[in-house]
Amino acid sequence: MSRAKQTINPYAELNDTKGFRELSDIESSLVTGGVAWSTSWKDTSLTQNDCENTARLAILRSGLNAQYANPQTWYAYSGDNVVFARCVGSKNLVYFTGAGSSSFSDVSTLRENVSNNFF
Repeated sequence: MSRAKQTINPYAELNDTKGFRELSDIESSLVTGGVAWSTSWKDTSLTQNDCENTARLAILRSGLNAQYANPQTWYAYSGDNVVFARCVGSKNLVYFTGAGSSSFSDVSTLRENVSNNFF
């Protein structure tokens, strides 16, 4: 599949996670319009509150300054790049996104660091 034809919307409502669950161990990526994207998903049995706290800690453990975005999402900047950790406890899902103007490798590494620190 051509990366340019993929569409990833990190802000979309997660009403049906069947597709996400099938991809829970698969990373998706997109590089288009000068912006590199890297995403991944993990299943979680944490409550919404515990997931959000763990997401914040994962960002902090990655050496970044965690910032509150909304009741489901924490984020942090690293230079021109940003990383998000979004929890949907009711769906047992945590979603990670890295995006920015750096190379895909840099954006992916940023996202992987936060994902790997989510425990």
